[in-house]
Amino acid sequence: MDVTYDNGVYIGKGPEGVFDFVKMLSEIIKDLHECGFIVEVFGKSIPIIIHDLEYSWYMVDATEEANPKEIISDFKQYYTQ
Repeated sequence: MDVTYDNGVYIGKGPEGVFDFVKMLSEIIKDLHECGFIVEVFGKSIPIIIHDLEYSWYMVDATEEANPKEIISDFKQYYTQ
């Protein structure tokens, strides 16, 4: 992934910049779940939802990929209504 920064601020490249950023967020969240950090901090496994002003398909996909399937089912049920 080619990441572009301007004085430490992520600016991405064209329209792909947002997708790269969301993918990176999803990977970080997945790592936090896998290493046990979320349970350590919150005392239980909770979903981390990635979104912007609207729930675009790629935000929903990234949220589903980032979180364990057993804790994201309520979000999926709400979103698909």
